[in-house]
Amino acid sequence: MDFFKKLIFVYIFGHDMKLSIVPVGYIKRELLESLGKYLESVGFHVTISDELPVPERAYSKELNQYLVNPFFDLMKNPKAHHLIITDVDLCSPPFLSIFGFNQGKNVIVSIFRLKGDLVKERTLKVAIHGLGHMLSILHCSDPQCVMSYSKNVTDIDYKHRGFCKKCQKLWPL
Repeated sequence: MDFFKKLIFVYIFGHDMKLSIVPVGYIKRELLESLGKYLESVGFHVTISDELPVPERAYSKELNQYLVNPFFDLMKNPKAHHLIITDVDLCSPPFLSIFGFNQGKNVIVSIFRLKGDLVKERTLKVAIHGLGHMLSILHCSDPQCVMSYSKNVTDIDYKHRGFCKKCQKLWPL
């Protein structure tokens, strides 16, 4: 890892690269453990938190979806990094039907639209994409790069779980 990438990573994550996976709503333990195992293989120190309830105030009757911000409010430690995994349909107006979203040191992924035989792989790709944004990596024009924008599940299935050569240079691990 070159000096500047390491400096950015240490600034954002600290020296220990701790990341807490936080299930909100019912998420199968197998999915959380699979995600944690992969993230550990790329350098994170992962813990899996106890399940939290979906925040009632997040639900928008008007949209029939859940707003993302109340989920971020659940995270008690503002200095920690969280990967929130939920099973409800998320939105962040004007963006409806989102797969994931990041805010500061927090990334949230909804498996609501990722379900099916490929839910683990899809969740992993959306999580890595969100962590990439947390590290200031922008969307990529290569449709196979994990940092490419996904309009639908087909786009997620098409891309790889890894970065293209250009984005790999920006990933500090």
